[in-house]
Amino acid sequence: MALPSGAQAAITTDRITVMYRRESETAPTRLDPAVQASLLALDEAFLSSGFKVLQPSAEMYRVMDQGQAVIVQFADDAGFSMVLSAYRTIRPTPGSDSGIAEVTLQARVFVGRHVIAAEEGRGQMYAVFEGGQKEFGERRAYQLAARRASQELCSSVVARLKAMSPSEINQLLASAPSLSTVVTQVPLPTLSPSPPTPAPLDAPVPAVAAQSSAPAAAQVNLAQLPTVGLKFALLVGVSDYPSTSGSTARIQNALPGVRKDIENMKLKLLSMGWQKKRVISLLDEKASSTNVRSWLKEFKGAAKKDDMVLLYVSGHGADKEESLSGYGRPILSDDGGKGDSLDFWEIQSLIGNMDCERTVLIIDTCHAGNAAGGLITAVIGADGVTAAPSSTGPDGRVMARKGDPNKHLAIITAAKGNEFSRDTPNGGLFTLAFLDGLAKTKNRGALEQVMQVAAPIVVQETREACRLTGSNCKYPQQTPEIHYTGLGNQIVL
Repeated sequence: MALPSGAQAAITTDRITVMYRRESETAPTRLDPAVQASLLALDEAFLSSGFKVLQPSAEMYRVMDQGQAVIVQFADDAGFSMVLSAYRTIRPTPGSDSGIAEVTLQARVFVGRHVIAAEEGRGQMYAVFEGGQKEFGERRAYQLAARRASQELCSSVVARLKAMSPSEINQLLASAPSLSTVVTQVPLPTLSPSPPTPAPLDAPVPAVAAQSSAPAAAQVNLAQLPTVGLKFALLVGVSDYPSTSGSTARIQNALPGVRKDIENMKLKLLSMGWQKKRVISLLDEKASSTNVRSWLKEFKGAAKKDDMVLLYVSGHGADKEESLSGYGRPILSDDGGKGDSLDFWEIQSLIGNMDCERTVLIIDTCHAGNAAGGLITAVIGADGVTAAPSSTGPDGRVMARKGDPNKHLAIITAAKGNEFSRDTPNGGLFTLAFLDGLAKTKNRGALEQVMQVAAPIVVQETREACRLTGSNCKYPQQTPEIHYTGLGNQIVL
């Protein structure tokens, strides 16, 4: 079936892209035998119905497997596609060593960028668990139930797609919605070679317009955020790299200022009323990927809707080429290289999926901007699924759990993705400026206001240092940024 010559975008309708996306924590992973059986059965069912089937490559799936916070977008030539998730359960039969294995496949069917149907396939299979064969019996029953679910799902999807006329498809493509983002960053003023005259400490902080299609706020209105409940903070830093056990970390230079960063941040939070038992510090050997994951999962279970979670990271950072996700990574004490370490994308996912409405991520490392400079996007097009970085930062509709408009996320970075972050014996240059911003806003400033104070200080000092270095200057500027979703810019620590 081909589109007429006047179509908005020529697409091929004899093929379909099938992509598994784990939609919830209760859904099995892509490598689960039931999921693998479902995908294989879908391939067979679509092929027998006359469709060519396209799936993400193994490398693309590995990127997607790192977290649920992944954007799915569609190229102009995207045709038919289906994004599905699976659920499975065993219902024991009373009084016997048997049960019913059930697999449910839930899918959204797209033409171009439009969802045209939400379909479901369900399969059941009787399983016998005799003679110590329970594990084998369950796995086999799930696989057979998955095949039945796939056949049912494919039957309804094929019927829906083949019933569409070329004019109906063309009309959908012509009305494809434009994609946008609500993430913004604070623009910095143009700085002269001479330092600006500092404003009085009690002077009001001017508002900063946001760089995005979203309307710029003329003033930060703190009344829009409800009163915060409990506050949880995880402060992570590696100062003495030669003493750590990580293979990559051994070659890194020590950062004496990081130890001061952790001390200073903790003292500041405690002075602002944060409770000591909820401010956790991980320094040097304790600042491992395992411990960070563990504490963030602990926070997820403890932090309720009205609470706030803050993650602060200080240390060395690796560029985006040094991580599978393309985000880069902080170099922690157990850093194992490109494929085995906690990276900025996983950190985004862990923070973005908190149950509380307010989350803050502050990163003082080299290349920190990659933590907010673009989620890896799964792009569905005529040739299947490819990965593409987004230049506008995390998409608020994705980072907000279940699209909740009351989710507020702020990501504050010490430098852009291609820049380095300076350390001093008294602490990181950015962290010192950020703490200064808190002080100058009397510890009551919204994050956007704090950054209006901190960012120009860092830019000015690094430009001046480069000017003094002359032609040998390798790092001309360090540019702190704030990215946010919802009212993240209005969060008050």
